[in-house]
Amino acid sequence: MRKLCACFSFIVMLILLNESMYSQSMSEPTISAVGIDDKGNREPVITILREEVEAITLLPLLPYIFFEKDQGDLQLGRYKKLTANEAKYFNENNLVQSMTPLFAYRYILNIVGKRLTDSPTDTLQIIGCTDGVELDTLGYLRAKTIQEYFISVWSIDTARLPILSRTLPEKPSITAQLEYTEQSNAENRRVELVADWRILRPVEIRDIQIRMTPPMIEFQLEYPEREQIVRHSIKAWQLTEDTILYSREGTLLPPYYLWNIEEDTDHQPKNEQQIEFRLFTTDNTNRQQTSNVGNIQVEQQTLFKKKTLKIAGKELHRFNLILFDFASNELTEYHKKIVEIIYENGRLLPSSKVTVSGYADEIGDDERNRLRSIARAERISGYLMERYNQIIKPDYIRSVGNGEKDLFKDEWKTPESRMYCRTVLIEIENSISNR
Repeated sequence: MRKLCACFSFIVMLILLNESMYSQSMSEPTISAVGIDDKGNREPVITILREEVEAITLLPLLPYIFFEKDQGDLQLGRYKKLTANEAKYFNENNLVQSMTPLFAYRYILNIVGKRLTDSPTDTLQIIGCTDGVELDTLGYLRAKTIQEYFISVWSIDTARLPILSRTLPEKPSITAQLEYTEQSNAENRRVELVADWRILRPVEIRDIQIRMTPPMIEFQLEYPEREQIVRHSIKAWQLTEDTILYSREGTLLPPYYLWNIEEDTDHQPKNEQQIEFRLFTTDNTNRQQTSNVGNIQVEQQTLFKKKTLKIAGKELHRFNLILFDFASNELTEYHKKIVEIIYENGRLLPSSKVTVSGYADEIGDDERNRLRSIARAERISGYLMERYNQIIKPDYIRSVGNGEKDLFKDEWKTPESRMYCRTVLIEIENSISNR
């Protein structure tokens, strides 16, 4: 009898063990969402806030006009050219309010021309340069092209437009890496505009920008036997699975996917319908499984809603600091002047949250560019703290180095896009009351 009981107990244990193994092998994949704030803090995300924010942005003018190799004429379509009659009605304040620095740059000849017209005592020095290989005379021809545009279109007197020419610029772009030789040469084929701050000051625009809180969502993926997964995909959507906001797929199952929802402006939620998400997996036996559907609530705060309901909002100020010279993080007088504007216009308050972000372009070693972007951000944040230590609280300012970043998503195809990526962006967030 004892033997029979022992045998029965053993059989029961085998059954339970098999059920446990079967249950484990049939475990479903799981997916959860974690919000990540600007400081990298993580917490489970239940609701995401999409907020319209009044924004004031300073777009710097890159005072260089670039030319094609061995050419002295302006490249067709690169710069916006006006007729003398059209120039009469040009006003930089009427440009598209959501424009980017590169968009404003296309109008540089007309922005400068209009400012010269409005400031009749100011002069503009025009310096023509080459890449050091082209004919020396090209520098003068390029400068002459720009001078003639200001004379014929904007009726600026020749005496106010002195010309100089040289081979390489005073501060050329030079790299020892052969694969970037053409890019650096292209940056040296230029005309430099030298004038007072009144003529080359940044363009100020006012528009509405979207802030997402939290700005990033981390989808965490779990499966008991992760190594058995041979294919997977995740989807996040609103309304139906056909309206995809975010999706990723691959072979081996990673621990997480990161969605930078603030930068992914084309796929932000457009209404207050909840975001749903799900994980799909296929294992090495070709068994397909699907996780339960997760969800994130969405709250929208438009400017109209905040004013109607008297909800306190935010005002965002963005200041680009360029031009950092090639392979440089040197603080210039131009940079300091922009910092002065921040203070003079009352945009810097004791309650302001300040973020200083440094960037670099593609030319050069990746790690060196990352360190350079950090150095640029720290140089500016250090100057801000030194200059306005009675206003800025140390806990309210942070600096970030973003390394190489194609800010305009054009693969750094032009000298101007690369130069606009050698930048520091100062972002100041102030709370405003609608009461």
